Amino acid sequence: MADAELMSKIEPDTTFPASEHTPGQTESRAAHARFQALERIEGLSWWDDYALLRQEGWDWRKAVYIAWESSPRVNRWPANQEVLATEVLGLRSDRTIRKWREKWPELDDRIAALQAAPLMQHRRDVIEALVAVARTAEPSAHQDRKLFLEMTRDYTPRGKIDADVVTFSPSEWKAEAERRLVQVRETMAMFDGDEDSDE
Repeated sequence: MADAELMSKIEPDTTFPASEHTPGQTESRAAHARFQALERIEGLSWWDDYALLRQEGWDWRKAVYIAWESSPRVNRWPANQEVLATEVLGLRSDRTIRKWREKWPELDDRIAALQAAPLMQHRRDVIEALVAVARTAEPSAHQDRKLFLEMTRDYTPRGKIDADVVTFSPSEWKAEAERRLVQVRETMAMFDGDEDSDE
């Protein structure tokens, strides 16, 4: 498929989040044009993720960042976030990206989901294989049966302790510490009285 045709399929109206008269949008549009003109654009390891993100409605800069950040670091282009920010996204520095991450935590959530996507694509196949092996009567399938029963919560290994985590506010911690201190003082007072009677 030609680049222009491909781009028309993945460039909905969300390419630019603001009008061209908004400060910074001239730079954004110029950087986007340079990005589209890259000769190696379809060869980027993160290109398919970028296309998916654009179809989801992410603006082009955030889609590039998410796709780039979620891709494997080995041989990733550009090599670092500063270069991505200044040379690809047309930002003054990568500080803008750090601000995005503070303002929109969903960026990190989407990055994590894209990083886990290869596992999730094979999840059903692995579960099917696990079930197939676990169903056999072979002694070598013992670990698969055990894992299957743990996953379905029909078996809990001996020694596994499920602990409820209880959290306290600082004032609750202080009250508990004071209560225990009173108990310690009362206990010590009992022993102090015993020492006097022994003499």
